[in-house]
Amino acid sequence: MKVLIIDTTHGGDVLAMEYASMDNEVTCVDCYGTSRSEVREELVAKGIRWLSSPPEEDFDLLLMPVHCPDDFISGARFEARRTFHQAVGELASFKGLTFEVTGVKGKTSTCHVISHMMNRLGRKVLQLTSRGIHLYGEEEETLEERSSIAPTSILRISRMETEFDNGVFEVSLGGTGLADVAIITTIGDNYPIAAGTRTAFDAKKQMLNMARKVAVVPEEERELWTPQVPPGVWLTTFGEEGIVDAYIDGPHELGEEVEVKFRVKPGGEFSTRFSGEFLVPAYLRPFSAAISALKSLGIPPPQLCEVLSDFNGVPGRGEVLQERDTWIVRDRNPGVSVHSVEYLLGILEEYYEAKDIGLVIEPVSIRVCEKLDLTELGTINEVHDSVTGAYLLDHSGKEVEGFRNIQDLSEILDDHGILLHCTKEGYL
Repeated sequence: MKVLIIDTTHGGDVLAMEYASMDNEVTCVDCYGTSRSEVREELVAKGIRWLSSPPEEDFDLLLMPVHCPDDFISGARFEARRTFHQAVGELASFKGLTFEVTGVKGKTSTCHVISHMMNRLGRKVLQLTSRGIHLYGEEEETLEERSSIAPTSILRISRMETEFDNGVFEVSLGGTGLADVAIITTIGDNYPIAAGTRTAFDAKKQMLNMARKVAVVPEEERELWTPQVPPGVWLTTFGEEGIVDAYIDGPHELGEEVEVKFRVKPGGEFSTRFSGEFLVPAYLRPFSAAISALKSLGIPPPQLCEVLSDFNGVPGRGEVLQERDTWIVRDRNPGVSVHSVEYLLGILEEYYEAKDIGLVIEPVSIRVCEKLDLTELGTINEVHDSVTGAYLLDHSGKEVEGFRNIQDLSEILDDHGILLHCTKEGYL
């Protein structure tokens, strides 16, 4: 079979090796021109043809990511076509219960909450997120420190000689059809993809179209997603008026314990307390989504609240620490954006009544698809009176209007009651 694979930056190399191992004639196209030379050399050594643009030839199968525009196909002709998500769904398989999580925000946190609860319930969990690949057994084991959340990473996991009971996988832009439980955290503003020819909805609906047992969506998006759920798949929701909704009463002090209450339909109200070592209000939707998913599998909410009580946040996601008299809220992830910064500012204002926040932006932007809009961030104090200073922690020396350049947090440590330190970094 002749196979044409377009895009070697977002996992096409993994699929190329897989199809070549099955004695197919494989052609790879580095459509973005961003693949590493060692990747090209490895594929060519395996007899895989490497091109910078598609040839005007006939192929049996075309594979390309859902976010690639059709213009990338050029003059190539094909009998069948699959997205990378669909190809992974056909090639991979898992024995145990599998979760897939996609959405605009909250994916990583939702995965960590699910993994934590499943592990506390006695399961060995293999987790894929933008933080890497981790195995949760009696102890946490890091298998890869950084990993792409392109669907082909799930194919790689399926080939690992690692025993586990459940898989919890963060996936960008949709699902593979391998999920027993398919979770969409939110569609957000339904942003354009594929050079404006498709939207995020077109990609993410794959997650529900191919769900096996349970589909989990935000209650406020129920009408949007319900038509995408196949017959026989259970639909459950989370958020305000949803099946599970987490909320917090009253203002709090940073660093103190926080009680989270869960309204559950049916079942009533339950609660659990969390340490102040992380920004608990930022996790209300991940908590709700995860409990809604596990409740649909028959696990009683009181038991879920009990095993969730020692959850201590995701490393780098809303960490709370104190240096001298200053509280530092640390957020380090690929999803740092104008919207995410405003979200965290809103939480500090609403739940902690913050009035003196120093905003520190560190725009590392290592291998992220969406760069940080510093110009827009530079005006954030115009809509958030709580921001009394904005700083750019960037050793390149570039200057951005609205920011003061610093080399280290120690320079401003005593200037504000709270420092919100956001770093745009990670792998997608």
